[in-house]
Amino acid sequence: MAKMGKIRQALGRRRAADLEQKQQAELRSRRERRREFLRRKRMVEAYRQRKRWMKEKEAAEEVAKRYSCSPPLVRHYDRLWRTQGLEALMPRSRAPQHPRRHLTMDLIGLIVAIRLLTGWGAQRIARNLDKQSQGQVKVSHTTVWRIIRRHHLPRRVNHPRGKSDGIAYRRYQRTSRNSLWHVDYKTTTLLIPGVAVSILVVIDDATRYALAVRVHLGRPDSEWVIGVLLECFQRYGRPKHILTDNDVFIGHRDWRQPRRGQPLSRFEQAIAPTVLLTTSAYYPQCNGKAEAFIRTLLVECLLLERADRGLGGFTDTDEIQAVLDEFITYYNFYRDHSSLGYQPPASRYLGKSYAACGFAAVPRLKRLPMPFPRSVEPPGDLSPYEIQRCFAIVPIE
Repeated sequence: MAKMGKIRQALGRRRAADLEQKQQAELRSRRERRREFLRRKRMVEAYRQRKRWMKEKEAAEEVAKRYSCSPPLVRHYDRLWRTQGLEALMPRSRAPQHPRRHLTMDLIGLIVAIRLLTGWGAQRIARNLDKQSQGQVKVSHTTVWRIIRRHHLPRRVNHPRGKSDGIAYRRYQRTSRNSLWHVDYKTTTLLIPGVAVSILVVIDDATRYALAVRVHLGRPDSEWVIGVLLECFQRYGRPKHILTDNDVFIGHRDWRQPRRGQPLSRFEQAIAPTVLLTTSAYYPQCNGKAEAFIRTLLVECLLLERADRGLGGFTDTDEIQAVLDEFITYYNFYRDHSSLGYQPPASRYLGKSYAACGFAAVPRLKRLPMPFPRSVEPPGDLSPYEIQRCFAIVPIE
């Protein structure tokens, strides 16, 4: 019993010593803060006094030299006193105001699954988690990127190193829909092993709305491209300009622009009064919107579907077209576009917004179990008549 009493007395003395040490530390901290507060106050008073007969720059430099600080810091303390009062000069604790929130394993697993299934970047994942969960999950893009690096997930560079070649790049964008259409294609052998497959895209410049995405076996010919464009004309109307590159489009006689005095080609007669524009040679950035859209199709849709199917890949172009049609519906009506203020292209092209939550509209995340409700508003049947109603100046009943 005597031994236990001695242990209790030792523990009591230890707690009293710790409490006294903590109180002394708090007292020193208060004294230091008070001393720093008075130092800042004298600094501002000296600065204001010297400004009466000296130039502002000379007054700030002299006070800064006297108190061993920089002139901007003197001006900062003076601005704090003028705008927030004398209490703003009191030093504040640098400890974090909010406790660090630890992510659950379920949320980390969800972020990893979304990254592997969609190939999205950290900013898109963080923004979609906030939007699709209706505010239940809020994670910063830096936290998402930290998870991607920690789990050694595949990384990709979203943007090239800008302006490293000395060219002053400038973005351009039309102000109205159907003012300019971008037309381009991509030929690849990665989808069907050993077989060349071409993907033709037609995208509106002002709204980024995908007007047509078609798959063709082998390299495209001008007859097939003309047929796809005529279908777009019939459905969406005729644009003012069409922009293409200097490839198969211009090399064919139906695409070649006639010289002065020569009759119009068959294609120019079909698209009149639409004006055909071409990019500069060896400068794909001129048609960059179509190039970026093709890259989105490959990275977020086709290459991931190709990896899921194994070594065999796709069997024919009908499978590729079915996968693309599903992705284009998501791209046009539900996928946020950064250049449009994080709005889907349909909100600009058709003037309509369609709600979706729980990742129900993302084709590759439909079957992924989610911890929050799922719902999607279908876009419905957008017939040519409905599209004409969206474009009409006078309301059509």
